[in-house]
Amino acid sequence: MNGDRLPADLCACQFCDLLLLLPERPSSHALVCPRCRQVVSKAAEQAAEKVLAVALAGLILFIPACFLPLMMLEAGGYRSATSLFESGLALFEDGQMLLSVLLLLFCLVLPLLRFLLCTLCASSILLHSRPDSNVLRTAFRQLHWLTEWDMTAVFMLGILVAGFKLADMAVLVPGAGLLCFSGLLLCSILLTIVSDDVMFWRLLGRQQVPS
Repeated sequence: MNGDRLPADLCACQFCDLLLLLPERPSSHALVCPRCRQVVSKAAEQAAEKVLAVALAGLILFIPACFLPLMMLEAGGYRSATSLFESGLALFEDGQMLLSVLLLLFCLVLPLLRFLLCTLCASSILLHSRPDSNVLRTAFRQLHWLTEWDMTAVFMLGILVAGFKLADMAVLVPGAGLLCFSGLLLCSILLTIVSDDVMFWRLLGRQQVPS
């Protein structure tokens, strides 16, 4: 490149690593790699607004999803109810420390970090702010790792399996925490759908160019 800076709109296809110079496009059209025919950039109209709305909804649902009872079990006159956070503490008290740490890490800490980082990146774009570039780039890169290790869907599957197995032995009553956790899971899925990584990189890069 003879010491010249790379074009701001240059990116690599995440499927075949072909370098592409992305054109300006209408927001209603997606960009497809010409070699592998995979979608490089989604048709993400108002993506920053959608990501911020979903992330804020996830943050609002996070506390009740973690601390309200997920399900109430009634059997033989005995009634028991527990929350996601209490389940992690119960595992720790039973001596299953590793399982307790994994549950709290992958179902509480990492999802919370993902929603917080999405809020940070989307807010930076919408408010046209210029935070420290290293902090912002690091935050956005961590979103890929956090998305891969978000286990809220796995935990929900475990709740459903346990519910079916216990249905014949006890009366199960869904709690408010389960409803909020379902909403949290929906927000996590929507973040993956509405976010456009390529578009975010381009917008963040433009905002950090000195005026």
